[in-house]
Amino acid sequence: MQKCLLQLVVASCVLFLCSTVHASIVVPYDSYWTLDDSGEATFCLKAEYASYAPINTFGIYQLGTSEGHPLFYEIFSGEQGPGAKATLTGDMLASAGFSLTNAFGFYLDSSAGENGGIFLSDPMAGHDNNGMDYMKTSWKHGKYYLYWEDMMMGDPQHNYGPQERGKHGKKMEPDYNDMIVKVSGMSPTPVPGALFLLAGGLPFVLFRKGKKS
Repeated sequence: MQKCLLQLVVASCVLFLCSTVHASIVVPYDSYWTLDDSGEATFCLKAEYASYAPINTFGIYQLGTSEGHPLFYEIFSGEQGPGAKATLTGDMLASAGFSLTNAFGFYLDSSAGENGGIFLSDPMAGHDNNGMDYMKTSWKHGKYYLYWEDMMMGDPQHNYGPQERGKHGKKMEPDYNDMIVKVSGMSPTPVPGALFLLAGGLPFVLFRKGKKS
């Protein structure tokens, strides 16, 4: 009975994880990232659905540097639009003063706009987040996708944010589609368990199971 139940659970996991090959997985923690073993990351600006698109800039940042203040490295400028691509290497980051032994975060800078700000992937890292999450992340086809909100949330003066109401009493929600960036060559740290299983953990378990039977 226990053996049948175990086989049923394993089969269900296989079906679920195989289905994720064609679907997105929401990454639950995405505050900090590291370069993969290749030492090279690539970025593609997939879409922008925002009036701030001409002024939005995107890049990485690092806290706790020897300079005593956060370092920022711009990857996409406001002049670049969907289809823009960029490559980032460890040597480039080291030359800019980044520590390759410490994790990085992503940022979106829309501070040139009236309701904009400098938003970090770590909601608790300061700047204009005020504890709110301006970036969501998903994983699909071996790539990560970053979804950004570029306007200040929870600002009662502008009736914008999860707790605010618009002119007609409708609840205003962040859409997280103001900038969408595809990332490869970097991974959140630590790697989510579901992605570890999909990348090889579960097949290894199944292989060991098959060898014993």
